[in-house]
Amino acid sequence: MIGNLRVNLDIRPKSAFAIANVGALENCCKQSGSSVKIVYAPTNGIPSHALVRDMNDDLGLLALLADEVFTEFVQNKDIPRPA
Repeated sequence: MIGNLRVNLDIRPKSAFAIANVGALENCCKQSGSSVKIVYAPTNGIPSHALVRDMNDDLGLLALLADEVFTEFVQNKDIPRPA
């Protein structure tokens, strides 16, 4: 799946992939006053894919998201590329 995203999107080494409930993500961001943008972006093989844009470095928000919203998280640089 990640291979498809790498072909179609500009995925950089500092990018990350996570599984989350988009509604919960939106609610947490609104409560914190963050202007994070969530964009529905289905891809071939991942019809529920969404992009999270303009995530800032608000450590309180990031901790809340880690505890309450994201169920799995991995940095792009840690995902092996096919040979």
